[in-house]
Amino acid sequence: MRSYALFDHPEAEAFCRDLGENHLSEMTFLLAQRLRHMHDPEVPWTRLAQLEARALAHAEALHAGNAAGLPHARELLAEDEADRVRASVYALALQGSKGVDEVVQSLADAPKELLSAWFEALALVPHSAVAVGLHGLLRSPRPEVRASAVYWLGWRREGEAALLLPLLSEPHPLVRMAAALALARRRHYPALQNLAQEALQFAGGAHPSCLGTCPAYPPTCGLRA
Repeated sequence: MRSYALFDHPEAEAFCRDLGENHLSEMTFLLAQRLRHMHDPEVPWTRLAQLEARALAHAEALHAGNAAGLPHARELLAEDEADRVRASVYALALQGSKGVDEVVQSLADAPKELLSAWFEALALVPHSAVAVGLHGLLRSPRPEVRASAVYWLGWRREGEAALLLPLLSEPHPLVRMAAALALARRRHYPALQNLAQEALQFAGGAHPSCLGTCPAYPPTCGLRA
């Protein structure tokens, strides 16, 4: 008896595309649910781990589906809904270096109000190419992009000190404070003095602008300390 492969079926492409859209829909829900639970003291960390494992399983299934669902993920990068953008970034970045490059290139032009969604997704991607890609964003003309990239690098303790140190003299306080925090997380002790000086500038009652408005700064970003 002759056997047939699924991908030989004339409607295989449409089937895989629909299946990929279902996986993206599930990822959208799971990652949004994870973010809602992130700062809820009543939710145990094990619950977050379960949501992350389920989201990863859907991403892996999407990649295994002959990549038919990935074009739809790329389309979602242009969405104006944070939950859908987060799932799209997560799915594409998990492809590896190629996917990370694609995400980083799009991130450079991402709307300010959606930057947190991009970095929430990248926080779950263990690939080393993410840090390499974000190094390139340190030269972005947009201070909110530079600050978010710097904070992410510091949170992962992956930023290269030689690239972060020049940012301590940045004219924009958002970037300057993010660089000081990143270097401190990397235990680059000369940066601690700068961090103390920055804090003293706001001792008179002014609000540190970077702590409340940085798109990738907790509590809105969903990054674990």
